[in-house]
Amino acid sequence: MVPDADKKGLPRVVESVYVSSKTKQNIRALCNLLYRTAYDIRSVGSKERLLDQKIPASYLALEKIVVELGDERRSAGIEPVMTNLAFRSAVQERMLKNYGRAFRDDIEFNHACSFLHENGVILHYEDVTLRELYFLDPQWLCDILAHVITIREINPFARNGLMKIDDLQMLFKSLKLGSSAINLRSHIISLLQKFEVALTWQSRSLLIPSLLPDEYQLRGGYPGSRVMVPTRAASWQLEMMERDTTNTPKQTRKRAPHLHLQSFFCQRSLGDIRHPATIPQIAGTNVRKKPSAAVSVDRSRHGNGLGIPEAVEQKITVNVQFVEQELVRRVYMMAYIPSGFWSRLMTRMLVDDHITACVERLLQVEHLPDGCTLDILKELCNKQFHPQWLLWQTGFEVLHSRLPILFYEFIQCFCFT
Repeated sequence: MVPDADKKGLPRVVESVYVSSKTKQNIRALCNLLYRTAYDIRSVGSKERLLDQKIPASYLALEKIVVELGDERRSAGIEPVMTNLAFRSAVQERMLKNYGRAFRDDIEFNHACSFLHENGVILHYEDVTLRELYFLDPQWLCDILAHVITIREINPFARNGLMKIDDLQMLFKSLKLGSSAINLRSHIISLLQKFEVALTWQSRSLLIPSLLPDEYQLRGGYPGSRVMVPTRAASWQLEMMERDTTNTPKQTRKRAPHLHLQSFFCQRSLGDIRHPATIPQIAGTNVRKKPSAAVSVDRSRHGNGLGIPEAVEQKITVNVQFVEQELVRRVYMMAYIPSGFWSRLMTRMLVDDHITACVERLLQVEHLPDGCTLDILKELCNKQFHPQWLLWQTGFEVLHSRLPILFYEFIQCFCFT
């Protein structure tokens, strides 16, 4: 147990109890522990037990009014959601009509709403994007949000945890929301993020953590368990590798087994205008010439007498090797992993400019054949090599040519005493 865990950002653990649903071991002890813990809860800044506090009559009156408003709106086919101004006006009017008095000021009204929120009667949040909404039926809101993480037959747009924001409109059309749902649709993304049902990334996509595969499914090769997302790398930043002029033995430079040789074709005109091909070839023929009307050159220098410039098709064989000598590992020991930690870390890393810059500068050129330049090789690599993110519930990694080059993952540690 960590002393003063709540002051350190950790959950306050009262006690650990091992139970068995088969033999019923410690079930009674767990029930007694839950009762004692709940009975000892005290309000913030007060020594009085929460269960011993008296509830003001105005709070109970507000609860009855909220239930009435929710029932009336559902009977009329209107969603149980109200704006701040409409909710306050309706409550004050009914308080005066039914009980002869209303809330004295906004402070008393806000305290009453906070009490009902804590007890699950209504939902109201102080977020900038949600403070204008009062949800009169929490279960209705849960059912609405559940459509995002439901089965494929109801939400076919969420493919293995990824979904486009534009598809939300198509999804919620099936709910037949009424006129008041205009406000709900404009706040739906904020609600999804508030409850950590889905998180936005790249401003056009949603990441649904609960629909991502777990690591067991990924490593086991289950169908649909490889969720791939392209990185933000726009273009490879190739540089020539610095040659070692010292007398250091070459054996000190350890390399992973290289990949299969890949032969790519590009066209290089006599005017030095390049046109990379889009399809990699396994085997090629000898260098040959063919006309290309897309190339503009000076006919007096490079023409063939017919007004058609000539281009040279060139084969380039790329051999990719991974150097293992610069491998960095960093381990973080965490006493507690908060809810939503991996999903929020994932959405931040997917769009991080520093990681994107590192990926773009990953490749270094060791040797260039005659007639090939860095520009030609760069165009070929941009067409053929596309690094991707591989995502699962408790980790993610960057893959290049199916090999991980950067990864974050959860490592389960067991401490035995």
